[in-house]
Amino acid sequence: MTVQRKTAGLLIELIAAQLSGKFVVDLQNKINRLVQENVSYKNTAFHQPILVTGGRAALVYETLGNDEEKFRLKTDLFIYKSKEKKSYFSPNPYVKVDCQDASPEPLSRDQWAKDDYRLVKTQLDSMLAECEKKVLANLPELLKS
Repeated sequence: MTVQRKTAGLLIELIAAQLSGKFVVDLQNKINRLVQENVSYKNTAFHQPILVTGGRAALVYETLGNDEEKFRLKTDLFIYKSKEKKSYFSPNPYVKVDCQDASPEPLSRDQWAKDDYRLVKTQLDSMLAECEKKVLANLPELLKS
């Protein structure tokens, strides 16, 4: 991706849109494959889709009252599914996997911007991979409801 003049916010949004789109397609393919491979799911009709919402990634200003500005990469991504059987006894109509995440330590804008924002890209890839693992680990719960 080449952008003449970049601001951190614009670049993060472009990267997030690009990766989250790929993330959603890859996750969908893996879920479909796992459902096809699992004997207990093969003959089950699922009427409610698994939805991916949020898809926000941003460098969030972390320090106040300090001369050195520090930012933390944060993601907001939620994967949820309406329960197949709704009940008056169940207050929440959804099963949700929360993939909110944050980079381990706040860094300066220059540190994030180094090498065409490579650190942003690698940390975002890592965060999305962790989210995928979490969703796949919770797949039985998502599907059983």
